[in-house]
Amino acid sequence: MCIYLRRFPLVYLYSLIKSRLHISDEIYSVIQKHMEQTKSSTVPVVLSIIITAVVVGGLVYWWQTNQESKLPTDQNVTEQTKPAKVTTKTYSSSEFNYSFQYPEDWFLTKSPKLDKAQPEAVWISKKEITNAEQNTELMITINRSSLEDNIRKNLISRENITFAGQSATKINFTGDFGSPVVSILIPQNDYTFLISYDPADQNYTNIETILNSFSFQNQNTNQQVTQPQDIVYTNSTYGFTLTFPQTWKDYTTKSRTIDWGTLGTNDSIDFGFSVQDSLFNISVHSKSQWQKLESEEGPTPTYLGENSKYVFGYAIAQDAVNNTMVARMAEIQEIIKTFGLTK
Repeated sequence: MCIYLRRFPLVYLYSLIKSRLHISDEIYSVIQKHMEQTKSSTVPVVLSIIITAVVVGGLVYWWQTNQESKLPTDQNVTEQTKPAKVTTKTYSSSEFNYSFQYPEDWFLTKSPKLDKAQPEAVWISKKEITNAEQNTELMITINRSSLEDNIRKNLISRENITFAGQSATKINFTGDFGSPVVSILIPQNDYTFLISYDPADQNYTNIETILNSFSFQNQNTNQQVTQPQDIVYTNSTYGFTLTFPQTWKDYTTKSRTIDWGTLGTNDSIDFGFSVQDSLFNISVHSKSQWQKLESEEGPTPTYLGENSKYVFGYAIAQDAVNNTMVARMAEIQEIIKTFGLTK
């Protein structure tokens, strides 16, 4: 590699030095005078000045850049604060054998003795409770009614869970004003515990503290939780089975003959409850009758299955008499899927 040094006119070098290094007129004149006096060594001097200027300029640039990058400590460091530990109080009921913890600065209101249908109700809220319906973060009621009677209207979802070591049902539904509501229903002896809250509540972390601390006394903590057993219906006359969830444990059946006019009659079985004895129907047809029904216009049963002798169909009721029956009707399609032939 070769380096070529080019001799520049002094006037040009002076001008370059002054413009690039921002030298004042007074200093510039001194340098110019000195350069004129030492023309024989002009190039070395100029090179020396340029190199020195570059080094000094570099140091100045580094210093300025370093100063700009240094931010005040309070701008550069983000403090990570740990969430404050929630101090809690404990509520317990010796009469109904349960307890839970809730934030110390929250308010708890217990209703006076109500009646046999609902002997206890407890409201917990962040603010002082003046109207339980409006200000409550979480509500616990103890009801003598069955689990089915507590299923709400506008049901969104339902699932079986384990809560406080007990078999329970968790339901999601839409409240009266369109807000989401979650209810946990825990059957205990002759009662059903109903715990309700808003899952979108801004204080949900504290609600979770209450739920996680909930416990029932006089329970063996090592006891295995027994999951509800399904109920199997068997019809030995026509040779089929259906499996029902525990929510149908009080279901009823009723045999009924359906008249199709010129197409004849067929046997059928209604499944329902005492308040509404026909939520859905399983009908039994001869093969020839089923073929005729399929060619007819108008409502006919939905095909379910067949054996060597019969064709089975089903039909579901159009309406329900109350919210409990609405919940039961929502389970019918799952029951229908369990249909099986034994003959």
